[in-house]
This record gives sequence, C-alpha cells and structure tokens, in this order.
Amino acid sequence: MTEKTTNRYSLDLGRTYQTIDHFGASGAWSMDPIGKMWSEESKTRVADLLFSQEKGIGLSGWRFAIGSGGGEGNPDYPEPLLWRGHSDTFKPTSHLPYDWSTHEGQRWFLKAAKLRGVDRIVAMAYSPPRWLAKNGRIAPDESVGQSNLADDRIGEFACYLADIVRHFAEEEIPFDVISPVNEPSWCWDDSRQEGNRYTNEQIKLLVRALHGELRRRNLPTEIDIAETAEIAALLDDEDVQAFDPRLSFYKGHGNEAKHGGKYREYIKDFLGDSDFALMIGNKLSYHSYWADHANDGDRLLAYRERLRQALDRHAPAAKLWETEYCNLNADGAVRDLGMGLALFTARVIHHDLTVARASAWSWWLALSPHDFKDGLIYTDFARRGDPETVLPSKTLWALGHYSRFVRPGAARVELAGPSDKDGLMASAYAHPANRTLTVVLLNYAEQAADVDLAGEPGWPDEMTGYLTSDREGDDLRSFGAVRPSEPLAVPGRSIVTLHGSLPEGAGFSL
Repeated sequence: MTEKTTNRYSLDLGRTYQTIDHFGASGAWSMDPIGKMWSEESKTRVADLLFSQEKGIGLSGWRFAIGSGGGEGNPDYPEPLLWRGHSDTFKPTSHLPYDWSTHEGQRWFLKAAKLRGVDRIVAMAYSPPRWLAKNGRIAPDESVGQSNLADDRIGEFACYLADIVRHFAEEEIPFDVISPVNEPSWCWDDSRQEGNRYTNEQIKLLVRALHGELRRRNLPTEIDIAETAEIAALLDDEDVQAFDPRLSFYKGHGNEAKHGGKYREYIKDFLGDSDFALMIGNKLSYHSYWADHANDGDRLLAYRERLRQALDRHAPAAKLWETEYCNLNADGAVRDLGMGLALFTARVIHHDLTVARASAWSWWLALSPHDFKDGLIYTDFARRGDPETVLPSKTLWALGHYSRFVRPGAARVELAGPSDKDGLMASAYAHPANRTLTVVLLNYAEQAADVDLAGEPGWPDEMTGYLTSDREGDDLRSFGAVRPSEPLAVPGRSIVTLHGSLPEGAGFSL
C-alpha cells in the first residue's frame, strides 16, 4: 500500500507581498435590463449574492459600464435580447444636455453595492460615445485607421468622462477609479460589442487630458489603464519572443501591420515613463483571457512569471490589477454552473495572486443571460414578463472564498509548501486592521489531500472552515472550527478557506 502524502505548510507573517485592493465583477450590459425590469425582491437577491458578506460572496469592487449609446431601436443592433450590443448613454449627441436618468438598472445595483459596503467602484468606458466616434458607431471598422477616436477629439472625450465622474460624486456615489480604454490592442472591427483600439501614444494623450480634467474639477478619482486583453501586450518584445520563439513581438490583431502605430509593451512604455506612471497611480491592469491553461507554452505559470519579471525590471514598486476573466477557450461556449469551471477559475485566481502578485482580481459578467462560461450568476430571463430566474454558479462561490474573507488592506504573506497546478495549492492573507488570517486551499485533484499546519508560530489557535465542492449545499458552507495544530483533510475537487484571529504577539512586516 502506498503511504499517503501529508502536505505541510509553513507560515511566515514577517514576509509579505502585495496588499489587496479588492475583488470584483462587472455590471456591464445585463445589469441595466435586470435593474429596470425585475422586481425589488429578485434584484435584492442578486445584490445580496454579489455584495453581502453574510448572504453572498461580499465583493469589495464593482465595475460600472459607461455606455456608448448602442441602445434599443438602433438599426445596427435590432435585437434587444443581445444585451451586449445595447447600452445607454448619458449624452446621446454633442448638442443635447446630459441625461442622468439613463443607466437606470446599473444605477440601482451601484447603490445596492454601496449600501452593502463595497469599497471600490470603477467606471469603465469600452468605447467613446457614438457622436465622438469617427464612424458614428460603438465599434471601429477598417476605414477608421488607428482608432475610432480622432486625436483632435480626445479632449472632448476626456471632458465627457470627467463630467460623468463629477455628477456621480455630486450624487454621493463617487467613482474611485475611471478606466477610459478597454483591450486597446484588440482590433474590434465591426464588433457587435462596444470597443475601440488605441495606440500607445493615443492612450497617453487621453490619460493626460483626462488627468487634467479630473484635477481641474478637484476630483480624486484615479485613472486605470490599460485593461489588456492578453498578458502579452504588457510584456517587452524580448519577453514575448522568449515565451514563444515564433514571435518577434506581440502582434495582437495585426493593428500595427494594418494601421501603423504601436499597440504593445505597455509596462515599458507606461510605467517606464515616470511622469506618466504617476498619472495612472503607478499601476497597470490586465485581463487573464487565454492565460488559464498549462499547455501552449504553459500560459498558467510561465506567462505570469514573465509578467512579474517585466514589472520588476521596469517598475518593481508598481501594482498590477487583474480586471476581467471568464473562460474564452474552445470549451467556453456552453454554460457551466458546476465545480469544473469553479476550480478552473480558482486556479487562475491563485496564480494571478501568487505568481503575478496582482493586488486586485475581477471576474467578467456578474450576471449573464448567455449560454457561455461568462457569468457568476445566470438567468434565463429574456424579456419583460419572463420568470426572473436567478441561477448561482459554483464559480460565484469559488470567487467568494477570496472576496468574502480577503478584504481590502489585507497583505498576502508567505505560506511555503506544495504548489501543484493539478493538485493542492494554497495562499495566505493577513489583515492588520482586525488581526485576522485567511488561508485559501484549492484541491484540483480527485483524491482528498491531507494538510499539516502544525508546528509553526503565528497560526490562530482556532479557525473557521468554509467549503465549496460539487455537493449540493457546499456553497461556501461553514463546516465549523478547525485547529491548525490538528491534521486537516481537504476533499478532492474542492476549495477550503480557513479564517481566524491571530494570536497576541503575531507580528506583520507591513
């Protein structure tokens, strides 16, 4: 008989890494029709699942989509059920005044988030409004060249965004962060989804203009860029070539070959420019799409190692935020409310936090009507009068193992021990404000894993355990007290979080 392996972990509170800013999700598109058409009871249930630390996963970040005006009745997008092609706009034309009654559904959830204690609100603009776009549409086409926003209208776009930020500040629902571009290296030609490409120089022009408009209005809102679709757009050319010798540099969608300009090397160009880095809070954001599997050159681990190395080379004190993820792989086109996607996602979160050392992590759509692996919560609702179905996924609860317990201000601390992408993975977070410790254990394997936390100073005497597995009811379920001095079995294909108060004398290096 083969002797069972015990996985021992050593805690070192004196060795700290990044401070956590938030865990979040996006209210893009689906939250507007839901917020407008659903009953208060159904909306409240969704809000509790997303934002409540008692009834749900306690998100600490929320992303509000500033629509560009691809709304219902638009001849380009005649099907109202294709929600991602339909968005409100606060200003339908350059000549009309702002209409602050739009985005009604999203505004409901924005208030619900703040009411439940969400710490950080991010406003996002996927595209300029239609009246600022060269082609008058919510996405570019090949004819517009480098971008659908002309350089001589960048100032107008910056004023538009700053006006929106100021309005919400006056309404006492301030945006902590404004994200003016999304996946700017993507082509976006003829997309039914809002989007726009920007060269590096155009991003700099926009950020400088927006920074000036925010300061002129005395608004403390931070600017976040660049929400890259792929990690490779952040890397230096030599990093991309080292990762994949077939490439001399990141080519993305071929924008440079088609239109000229530069759409890559964001760390070097943005954080390597010290004056510009200050305008963006010495931080860059990225999306984890296609960085979630171990084949194709090990995009799970090696990709993030390259990312961390590039950041340490140019700006070791800078922050990274992971701001969007769902499964866009070949198997992504079917809903999965089960444990398979939950574990797949938790493994991505783990590597973003422990290898890339991201300070924030966000999922894509908080609520999805699609037959796709893109939602934390799903609904079959399509039009007014349909049943208001609320279908929480196991992925919701997987994210909750981090978001409910690892709160803003927590520091990731050293937890040395086994790290197997196909087996057991673990990370630890200390909270100096309330002197608590959170440990997240992810078991990707089919068989249970024995864990030994004993013999190390700094552990709480007792912690509360929470479990998500494929069993019904195992949705961040509390399973009672756990003593780190005693062995712990982590079930196969499950996630376990331990949370407890640190003993007196346990110190931090913060």
